[in-house]
Amino acid sequence: TLADTNEVDAECFARAVADEFSIPEINLQWSAYDNITDSGIAQTLYREKSGKLPTQADIVFLKERFLKYLNDAFDSDPTSFRQIPGASMILDRLSNHPDWSIAYATGSWRDSAIFKLQRARLPFRQIPLSSSDTAIERAVIVKLAIERSRQSYTIKAFERTVFVGDDVWDAKVAI
Repeated sequence: TLADTNEVDAECFARAVADEFSIPEINLQWSAYDNITDSGIAQTLYREKSGKLPTQADIVFLKERFLKYLNDAFDSDPTSFRQIPGASMILDRLSNHPDWSIAYATGSWRDSAIFKLQRARLPFRQIPLSSSDTAIERAVIVKLAIERSRQSYTIKAFERTVFVGDDVWDAKVAI
């Protein structure tokens, strides 16, 4: 939604899965998966191949490989990590507006999300972030992001919540 990294993200994720889980090809149509998050897709792929869930170590190695491939991709072509036009401006305006509190809710793993935000030159340090490190379901990730934003801004309750996404699975979560 904020960084235009879908293509490089998919390529690097598929390569990492091939290398770490020995699955040479995966379905890159993310909507085919029940949980459209890095953790959810990794669990599904591993379970389909082996009949069991991946261990914590399996996931750690996959995350590290994925991050390495993202780094290699950035070194090779920094333009594949651009921000969506206007993303910095809207984040800056919302961050500095007294009536808005913001948070990131991402289906990515935390380290890869921060890597992509950094490379796209988007702020991340002061903005609460919820990722698929803490939950595999997008709806849970969004709820955690809202709660982290509420805590970070020391607000008892929000009058309303605005959720911005870029695909059909985001619309489903927002309902």
